[in-house]
Amino acid sequence: RRLCRVPGHVRGHRERFKIRTARNAVATVIQRTLRGRGERARLQRRHKAIAVVQAWWRCYAARRHWRRCVGAVRTIQGATYHWHHRRKVRAMKLLYEQCSSAASSQVPRMQHEKTKDGALRVSRLYRGHHARRLLQRREATAKRLQDLARIFLAQRKLRRRLVAVLRI
Repeated sequence: RRLCRVPGHVRGHRERFKIRTARNAVATVIQRTLRGRGERARLQRRHKAIAVVQAWWRCYAARRHWRRCVGAVRTIQGATYHWHHRRKVRAMKLLYEQCSSAASSQVPRMQHEKTKDGALRVSRLYRGHHARRLLQRREATAKRLQDLARIFLAQRKLRRRLVAVLRI
């Protein structure tokens, strides 16, 4: 390049252009930083809002599923109850027919009473046996709980004594 004298207004223009370019670069960096910060904040708010909506939807879906499950359980329990009830009624009808046919065939009344008394006695004995077994289980459970409580209290007392001895 050839050296030549550059007029002052041109030199001033070149200097102002350099300063303007530098200022523009600085302004661009500041704007980019601020826009990025604003965009990240907006994105974070959006994520929070999405999380709230998703939580609400999951709760709604869970409640709807729970209602369906409860309805299904009720249906199954009702069907089971009706099935057992029909079975019991069928057995009672069969027993009634047998009893009426026995009475119609002039089976002695005493034998019918004995059968009835025998059934009552078996039922009574079973209920008594079951109640005694249940009482024995409850007593054993209570005894075990008392044993555990005594052990716990003895261990706590021992710990307190050891702490008192260690303090001395």
